[in-house]
Amino acid sequence: MANASLLSVLLSTTMAAAATTKPADLVIWHSQPVKPGQTVLLYGDALSAARVTARRLSDDAPGDPGASVAGAETRADRSEDLVPIQPRERALKVLLPAGAVPGVFALRVEAEGRRQTVLVNGPQPWWARGSQRLEATPGEDLRVFGLGLGWAGVHEALAGLPPGSPKTRLALRGSRKVELAVQEADLYAVRAP
Repeated sequence: MANASLLSVLLSTTMAAAATTKPADLVIWHSQPVKPGQTVLLYGDALSAARVTARRLSDDAPGDPGASVAGAETRADRSEDLVPIQPRERALKVLLPAGAVPGVFALRVEAEGRRQTVLVNGPQPWWARGSQRLEATPGEDLRVFGLGLGWAGVHEALAGLPPGSPKTRLALRGSRKVELAVQEADLYAVRAP
C-alpha cells in the first residue's frame, strides 16, 4: 500500500510540474555574425508560419552582463517586419535591414501563440580560463571564449563596425562585482590582465 501512495505522490508531482513547464523555445540557434543586408538563419520549432520583426538596439552603455533579453523586446513602433525566406517547420531565413547601421539586433519571433526575442550579434560567452590553468589568479590573464565578444574579426569586422567603435566590457559577478580592463577583444575571445 505504501508503494501505491508513493506512486500516487510521484505522479501528481510530475503532472503538476508538467503543467507549469514553460513552452519550448521557438529558436534554439541562430547564425551570427551578420551585417545589415545579410541573411540570418534561425533554427528551432514551428517556424514555417512565424512572424519576425527586427530592431537594432541602441549603443548605450552595456549594463549588467548576464541580464535577460527582456529589455531587448522589440516594440511595434520601432521595429521592422522581416520577410521570411524559405520558411520550414525547423528553419527560417530572414534578411537584416540593408540600410541599418551595424550592431546588435533584437529579432522578435512569434508563432503558435509563443514569442521569443533573439539577439543577433550579441555576446555569447561560453567558457573562461586562466593563463596557466582553468582557474585564474590575481595578476595573471583571464581569457573568455565564445561568439560576438568583440567587433574585430581576423581580417575585418565580420558583423560590420558600429558607430563609435564600442568597446568590450568584462565584469565578474559573485559575492562582489569586479570589472576588469580588457586588453584584447575580437569576435571569439577576450583577454584581460
